[in-house]
Amino acid sequence: MNGRRLLMLVLVLTLAGVTTAFADTLATKYAAKKVKVSLNGQEIAAPGLRVELEKDQISTMVPLREMADAIGGFVRWDESENTVSIDKPNVNLIVLENGVQPFGVVATGKKIDMSLVAQIDSLKTPISSLKLTVNDPFGTEVASIIHPVEQTREYFWYKSEKIQVNFKYTGKYTYNFYMQESGGDYVLMSQLAIYSIRP
Repeated sequence: MNGRRLLMLVLVLTLAGVTTAFADTLATKYAAKKVKVSLNGQEIAAPGLRVELEKDQISTMVPLREMADAIGGFVRWDESENTVSIDKPNVNLIVLENGVQPFGVVATGKKIDMSLVAQIDSLKTPISSLKLTVNDPFGTEVASIIHPVEQTREYFWYKSEKIQVNFKYTGKYTYNFYMQESGGDYVLMSQLAIYSIRP
């Protein structure tokens, strides 16, 4: 099996969600070893592989689906074209207090009415809705909004309705911005941190 076919097989099986089992098989059959993959210090669940394909030719492969999820992008496998496509739009976020004043730090115990402004460009994938969630420092979702999208454009601005969040804990709250591919699942595209600190 040549290196190109082997790489394509890894990509297909990664998209099918069997990365770990396949990594074990490949590591046994070839001169390969599993490697940990991390993004911004956060380890990705599925391992990568460092494989010796031919003499003195080493290739490192990473789990495509998990990497795309980690960086915020849509992934598609086209069987007829033998092609993997990743669409990573630019998403920039800002949070406004009372729909007007940008902020990123709040006093612990304060309740704030806030809305999110998102600037999106370079979007190539048709989407059907947006979802916003706010998680407290323990990962518990404390607020959410779903906004249907009638027509996908390559670039647009979005301002959410106001939601109230009680910053009752000290620590990092995350504002999470998801897009739903038409007929698909929600994919996390961007996050914004809001810090709750004791006055």
